[in-house]
Amino acid sequence: MGIEPEVFYAAIHDIKTPLFTIDVIFQMLEMKQNDMIESGIMTAEFFEDYLYTGKNNCRLIAQIIENMHDVFMIGNDKISFRRASCDLRMLISEVADVFNFYMLSKEISFNTIINGQDFLVDCDGIKMKRILINLLENAIKYTELKRTSPKTIILELFENEDHIIIAVKDNGIGLDSSNELKLSFEDKNRSFSDWGIGLSLVNNICNAMNAELIIGNNEPEGTKVEIILPRK
Repeated sequence: MGIEPEVFYAAIHDIKTPLFTIDVIFQMLEMKQNDMIESGIMTAEFFEDYLYTGKNNCRLIAQIIENMHDVFMIGNDKISFRRASCDLRMLISEVADVFNFYMLSKEISFNTIINGQDFLVDCDGIKMKRILINLLENAIKYTELKRTSPKTIILELFENEDHIIIAVKDNGIGLDSSNELKLSFEDKNRSFSDWGIGLSLVNNICNAMNAELIIGNNEPEGTKVEIILPRK
């Protein structure tokens, strides 16, 4: 027995409401940051560590909620895509800016590499951002599990004659051969419980945009995820 759409939407709304309130509190603290430091109520270290951590976790929870919403919509054939000409160079730069400081706080070296000139594709830019955010969050998760340094994540954009390729590569714990087979996505009908909400959402959006998702080992260590998009 499935969840009725009205019940699901009501639950999503009920979760978003307190999350929004917490986010507003963080914004107010940020606005008062200088005054509170000067008065000695809070230290600069508090704002750098705890306030940022709190804001970031609010963002991650919001992302999970949006993922759940989109997976539910896809499962009920209700999700819509707004296709338009999208400059992936600009989109990649915007996403990288969001993650730069976060990676630094995790002591992960984060690099963006762009090779090529023409990165215009016909896609839903908002959904593409969601894909990149999910893939980078996965890369962070499995890179943090690595016990040795250095820890690195690379976001790469490049082109060939027929396609534009986005790659997220990390040197984290990687995949063994059995996991790599499980993540081949050859079976398009598998449920999100097999992959996790984030990767299922990425796979479904890629399918809708006629893009190919490839997940494998990043030699000599770690994981590499590639999204191969047809040119406009």
